[in-house]
Amino acid sequence: MKSTVDLLTSITFFRMKVQELPSPPRASSVVKDCATACLKSTYQCLFDGLCVELYKGGLTQQDEQKKRNKQEGQKPNEAGNQTQQQSQPHSHAQMISNASQQQDENAPLSLEFWHQLIALIVSVIEEDKNCYAPVLSQFPQELNIGHLSAYTMWTLFAMEMKYSLEGHEQERSFKSNEYMNLHFRVKWLYNTFCKDVPQLKDKVPEYPTWFEPFVMQWLNDNDEVSLKQVNSAFQRDKVDGFPKISEHTLFSNSVVDIFTQLTQCFDVISKLECPDPEIVKRYMKRFAKTIVKVLSSYAEILKGEFPNHIENEKTACILMNNIQQMRVQLEKMFESMGGADLEEDAANILKGLTQTLNGVLNELSATFSQSMRPIIKDSIQKMGLLLSQLKGNAVGTPNGISGSVNGNLDPNRVDGGGSAAENSAEIIAETDHILHPLMDLLDGKLTMLARFCERTVLKRLLKELWKLVIYSLEKSIVLPPASERNLLHNLPNAKIEDVSRLFKNHMSTNKVTGALGVAEALQSERNLTMKQCLVLGVALRTIKQYFHAGGNGLKMTYLDKSPELQSLKNALSLYTQSTDTLIKTFIQTQTQQGRHHSDEKVGLMNVDVDLSTHPGSGEHKVTIKIVECKDLEWPADKRFKPFVEVNVIGPSIGELKKRRFETRCQQGGLSPKYNETFQVSLGNEVDPSFFEIHMVVKHYRFALEDRPVGVAVMQLKDVIEQGSCAGWFHLGKSIYMDETGWTILRILSQRTNDEAAKEFVELKTFSLKKIFSEQEK
Repeated sequence: MKSTVDLLTSITFFRMKVQELPSPPRASSVVKDCATACLKSTYQCLFDGLCVELYKGGLTQQDEQKKRNKQEGQKPNEAGNQTQQQSQPHSHAQMISNASQQQDENAPLSLEFWHQLIALIVSVIEEDKNCYAPVLSQFPQELNIGHLSAYTMWTLFAMEMKYSLEGHEQERSFKSNEYMNLHFRVKWLYNTFCKDVPQLKDKVPEYPTWFEPFVMQWLNDNDEVSLKQVNSAFQRDKVDGFPKISEHTLFSNSVVDIFTQLTQCFDVISKLECPDPEIVKRYMKRFAKTIVKVLSSYAEILKGEFPNHIENEKTACILMNNIQQMRVQLEKMFESMGGADLEEDAANILKGLTQTLNGVLNELSATFSQSMRPIIKDSIQKMGLLLSQLKGNAVGTPNGISGSVNGNLDPNRVDGGGSAAENSAEIIAETDHILHPLMDLLDGKLTMLARFCERTVLKRLLKELWKLVIYSLEKSIVLPPASERNLLHNLPNAKIEDVSRLFKNHMSTNKVTGALGVAEALQSERNLTMKQCLVLGVALRTIKQYFHAGGNGLKMTYLDKSPELQSLKNALSLYTQSTDTLIKTFIQTQTQQGRHHSDEKVGLMNVDVDLSTHPGSGEHKVTIKIVECKDLEWPADKRFKPFVEVNVIGPSIGELKKRRFETRCQQGGLSPKYNETFQVSLGNEVDPSFFEIHMVVKHYRFALEDRPVGVAVMQLKDVIEQGSCAGWFHLGKSIYMDETGWTILRILSQRTNDEAAKEFVELKTFSLKKIFSEQEK
């Protein structure tokens, strides 16, 4: 062969020099053409020969039999003797065409066919490279037999492979893992023999595109396997009692099992070494969905089982640690998938999953913390009982709390101002005394949590416990429980002094019914004196330092800015604010007093209000015209004498020259007309937005207490912009107040020596007096 090539070279030289031909065929081109033709012939021979061998040898029949068994539900041994006669195609192109179009006669070529064809192609390329390349080395710059063999064989193979897989995509005759094995084989062929061929070196190969549907099918199948693994792993863990995987870890085996399965799946995708970046993005996005399915499934199973194990604190901690460990492992998998360079859609999917797991961990932490609510509430009640037993007053403070107190306790330093009174030995000693029940409980619980919880889980539990402790302090000691509002409805013929007592917090009575219950509530009366407020402030500072733990616990900024602490600070600070300040706060915050349910509406009232300001003195005047009422809800009674009582409420309420007005009585009708006008001077020192008009329709009774019918409230801040307001207002059985309103009302009810506070509470407890009047009928 070498001599033949040398002869071709001599002939080419003869034609150029002797015959003087302008461009005779170059010897390298002739050799290349001959080699290419030989390679094509060799490939066709291999393909046709292998097809004949497989079809006649029965391999394809076996594959088709497997397919039929799968469709008919037969076992392999039941159908082992069943065969089907196959017709031999005339060429490999015709064979593949028949294979993809005729399922019964010529199914797509067996995947084993391609494995054997690849083995034959490799043998040809290696033989060309090892045997023929050294002999045909006369043209090193123009012809490389090894590269030519690899390129030609790959080009022919790629055409046939692509066409065949298109047929397989329609039928999916084999399992997804078999297609994956063929994918790896094709990748090996390309990377080993074709990757460095000059014609293919700078191109992205097409073979990943052919296999993409089958990789997606494999991922779909893997989802089912992984989800089964999730359930079985958790059930194994449950049977074993959720054991830790080692002494140095705080999570159980099921998390390891789940991520082992996911890691194996990801390793398969990674080992494909897909050279097409767009396909890699799609693979990562699809695998991200697998991760979401698996971890979400585990989280849902764990959430469902968590309440069953919450009494076993160690097991509950391990379950919460499992969710945290999933977050840690998810972050590691995110980095292995590309981290910051990961395709945006896939990254967003995993970030969404991270947020979901965060939510699950928060939910479990809250559920676990709420399980400790009864014992924390009990310790807070004991703390409140000890606080109520404190006697005397703080140094330099007034005797108790009254309307003359002018807000000398700063809400921003109520938990640690460091004043001389707060730092006195007596206050500190009494603070330690009242905190004893709470601190004993927290010491035991937090020691246990620190032992069994991962640091991140522990901090979340600390946050939940902090919220629970501070909330319990506010609702059990500083403010009355919401259920105690109903006490107002249980005391017949109550006076304002009785109302003030009912608003006070009591620890020994949780439910008050009848006269005996009211008596017990009154006996448990406790005012928060200034000394008690100071002790509570120092106690808050101590509790805050306890949860901060010298920097090892919660951050001080989180504690200071927590809404629960701010609410408690505000409630404590309200105890020392003046009556005027509290009334202003009430009017500014209670903007929905006229919000009534449909079953609470008892009629309509037509009112005109004008607000004017003197240009010289700046004095504000408000003119109120009561036009008429309509559709009052009252039993048919000719003796019905409705009239309207108008009260202008605001700061310095006791200094107003004329603040209460009454219309004339109109007898006999449920839609009385009044057309009466009243005028009130508000002065020039306070903005009109701090005032409101409180209007009550009453039934006049001679020598008896008038019976309320309905109430309506208009705030002057709604009139300031227009200067006037006219319209119909719904009359209700009571006014609506939120937590802040009830807090202020409770504090004012304690100021029995303050006439302004007494009258304000009396007006705002309209529903109470309505019930009294009904009881007297």
